[in-house]
Amino acid sequence: MFYSFFLFNYKELKKKNIVIILILFFCITSIPKVKHFYYYLFNGITYNNIYENKILINLRKNDKNIFRVVTISRNQIHSKISQNIMASYGLESAGGYSSVHPKEFDTFWNKLVDKSSGGSRLYLYPRSDQKFYNYDFDSHHNIEILSLLNVKYIISDFPIISKNLEAIHHPKQTNMIYKKAYEIKSVSELIKKIKYEHDDKNIFIYKNIKYLNRFFFINNSIFNNQKINEKLFIAEKESQNIINLKIIKYTPDKINLEINSKEKGYLVVTNNFNNNWQVKINNKKGEINKVFKNFWAIEINKGFNKIDFFYDHLYKKFIN
Repeated sequence: MFYSFFLFNYKELKKKNIVIILILFFCITSIPKVKHFYYYLFNGITYNNIYENKILINLRKNDKNIFRVVTISRNQIHSKISQNIMASYGLESAGGYSSVHPKEFDTFWNKLVDKSSGGSRLYLYPRSDQKFYNYDFDSHHNIEILSLLNVKYIISDFPIISKNLEAIHHPKQTNMIYKKAYEIKSVSELIKKIKYEHDDKNIFIYKNIKYLNRFFFINNSIFNNQKINEKLFIAEKESQNIINLKIIKYTPDKINLEINSKEKGYLVVTNNFNNNWQVKINNKKGEINKVFKNFWAIEINKGFNKIDFFYDHLYKKFIN
């Protein structure tokens, strides 16, 4: 009698344990799904918002020049406008998420662009002590360095205040921008919040009026000085009257240029410095100098210059 009673309870206990274990397993494995559902719902992270945003498609369509963008978001890690997503629109971002990037650029970004960034994420992070509805961009981010990085557009999911930025796309403001999930008090507010986040028109695009071109001319004095100041910005504007530059080819591992220059000096290219990049100037091997801590500069003569940059790494010898 006692044995059968014990056996019966043991079987029941075993069943309960199995049920509990299954419930715990379901809860644990569902956590990522719940998180993703939260981001889908309150951050507007959907396929259409990420890859088929008409505002971003038109930005690339209407501006065929070579430039970079940066994004800044209320939730930079889980955002429908994160830096890496920009590549799907053909927009080159200045930073982004990567487990491997040049150490020198990492130092450059964290010291000069955004000190709160770091690790694998080279982002612009909003300052936590600033309210999104009154965000003073110039006080917290180095617009001069972003300009030198060839950043022409800043894309945000909240409005920005800056004397150096011109609004290109600025949707109507609403307090739904700033409402957090735990602050929603009613079903009608919840519906408004979800509608706002899932509307692809609700992103803000600003043009950086100080941005510098990817290629520009500087004289010996600025090259030797190496200071990022107003003289550099003036020189970049004046370079348009000094050189006539034609881009023949621009790919990830080859850049071909033709330049007519009125003066002898240096051509600056605001790409990350890397020893594997080589240059030929008028079919002769040239030297790529590092300028402004992270970029390229090559010496060019007065008159016509045919310039060929190419990426020459050891792995190419095995591929070819």
